[in-house]
Amino acid sequence: MRKFTLFFALMVAMVTTAFAVTPAEEVTVTKTKVALTTEEGQPGYVSCPQEHNALNPGNLDGDGVYGMLDGDPTTYMHTAWKNTPAGPHYFEIDMGEGNAITKFSFDYIARGGDAGDDFPSEFTIKGSNDNETYEQIAVVNLSSAITANASYSSGVLGNNDNAYRYLRFEVTNTHVPNNEGGNRTRTYFHIAEFALYAIGEINTELTPERTITVATNN
Repeated sequence: MRKFTLFFALMVAMVTTAFAVTPAEEVTVTKTKVALTTEEGQPGYVSCPQEHNALNPGNLDGDGVYGMLDGDPTTYMHTAWKNTPAGPHYFEIDMGEGNAITKFSFDYIARGGDAGDDFPSEFTIKGSNDNETYEQIAVVNLSSAITANASYSSGVLGNNDNAYRYLRFEVTNTHVPNNEGGNRTRTYFHIAEFALYAIGEINTELTPERTITVATNN
């Protein structure tokens, strides 16, 4: 399997940024924004089996999965707080047949407006190539982004030794403030915006001029 083949190469944008690898070290890397979609069967397909509106069509809340991909922080996705499936709730990204990702990062924006609880406070990120057996990649603490409109940008996650077609972002902790009876975890959560970036070398036969390299020592 190629490390990361993009059949949708014309739909991505490249940016350069700096990530803190350790408190004493910074490296400059090139990251490519992955085009995420709610269209099943397309590369970058995002799904959430616990999405609230799909499970409660008579009691809508939020804008479905599209609400966290549309570039509008005033819209959001909410997982089911009514008829709530067992946790952890999660969303999943399918890179598409023949595609896989190694190193990556993500951006997250918390729901705004009058939202005061149920912010994700921890992602457990897993990878798979068969959508059945998953390996843990990282646990990311989001405690700095548990207020309305807060944002979070991750460091570099994953490594060049493991490539995955599927990434699963499980919300393994949520935050409920003291006015709700104290900090406690509930399975459901909401997200205003989410973006995924591929880090490192990208190979594609369709547009070889888009092959990039990464300057890093890890």
